[in-house]
Amino acid sequence: MKTNEYFKETGTANQIENCMIGSVTYNKANADLLFSIIHKNKTLLSNDECFVEDISDSFEDKNKSSDGTAMLGLMLAHQKYHINIKYTTLALICLIFDIAVSQGFASFLLAMLGVDYSLVKLDDMEKCIAYKLKEEKALSSDELKHSCQCNFVHYNLKCGKLNDDGTCNKWVDSEMIDKTLESMINKKVIKLKGDKYVLIF
Repeated sequence: MKTNEYFKETGTANQIENCMIGSVTYNKANADLLFSIIHKNKTLLSNDECFVEDISDSFEDKNKSSDGTAMLGLMLAHQKYHINIKYTTLALICLIFDIAVSQGFASFLLAMLGVDYSLVKLDDMEKCIAYKLKEEKALSSDELKHSCQCNFVHYNLKCGKLNDDGTCNKWVDSEMIDKTLESMINKKVIKLKGDKYVLIF
């Protein structure tokens, strides 16, 4: 793999997950979780990445039950997805959401990015910052500290740190954010580019 290579697949969720098992994760549960997270967190994708869903052209309603529930089941069974995502984006999602990857994919991270996946673990604040930097591309320390609105969905739920107005109650400690940024630099997850923090992925 090269860092500019893309995971490109078209098919049902199950077919795409099976491909993920071969190139990123090592079991069905991890692939299912990875697919679900991409579906719910599409803001993590860059402009040149896509996750598109549509009903397969092969789906036909001939001689099928007119029951609404049965029809919905048939439609979902024929749901197709078109995915074009960078392997580096998949790696970042795995880090943020604690998805274990295959030995081969971990070796790719170490060889291409200098990140030893077996050692790099992100705490809650690091995950939030990584998510925000993937979403916004590059942010200064001050911009990060004022970036309190959050679209972060952890598995099927918000992370539980949001106030009723959608602002985050963790992003109030300036010193904590500074220490977190330093930790992420040491872990080679982010770097400074001028006065902006960017992801190494």
